[in-house]
Amino acid sequence: MSVDQKKLIHETPWDTLIILDACRFDVFSQRYGNFLEGELTKVQSPASCTREWLNLTWTEDYQDVTYLSCNMYMQSRNSNHEHQYEPRHKFKRIIDVWKNGLMPENIEKYALTTRGRKILHYNFPHIPYHGEVKTEDMAGYESNLDYILGYLQGFLHRLEGLTVVTSDHGEWISGHGILHPCGKTLTVLREVPWLFQAKPLIL
Repeated sequence: MSVDQKKLIHETPWDTLIILDACRFDVFSQRYGNFLEGELTKVQSPASCTREWLNLTWTEDYQDVTYLSCNMYMQSRNSNHEHQYEPRHKFKRIIDVWKNGLMPENIEKYALTTRGRKILHYNFPHIPYHGEVKTEDMAGYESNLDYILGYLQGFLHRLEGLTVVTSDHGEWISGHGILHPCGKTLTVLREVPWLFQAKPLIL
């Protein structure tokens, strides 16, 4: 039985919460040890897509939290998108990092100058793929996960306090392509990692 992710998010005194978009537990558990260390737990996401996860997870007031977002579903202003996340006012501030592009280094400058608790929502390992393998299959997904884990290995030492790495939902990789449809209860879409006290692996 997986642990309730929402409960952990609300009860853990993290300083930085890192969201790896569409990161499924089984693949993460096989690969993170090449880049990071920490206490890994399998947790149950309340959702199978980002907009659903935002609405079901962030239900309280978080005036001490800044949300740095590379995902357009979480943005500081109303985009008039039919699936726009509405409780944006619940956070201290939302920084629209996605306006500068989806690459992980675009979050870095904001993360290092933002005081207090913060959420860093990366686009990876979600498509588009930027790893060595760019095919939209398991090989491409694993390569994209390695890409963001390698980046975090070189970056996490610059963050202060307790860092946790988790995900909004998993990914379904099948003959139908790369999918994470909303409202699904598939294991690969709901089981995500919770890496407590995440730190770079020192080789």
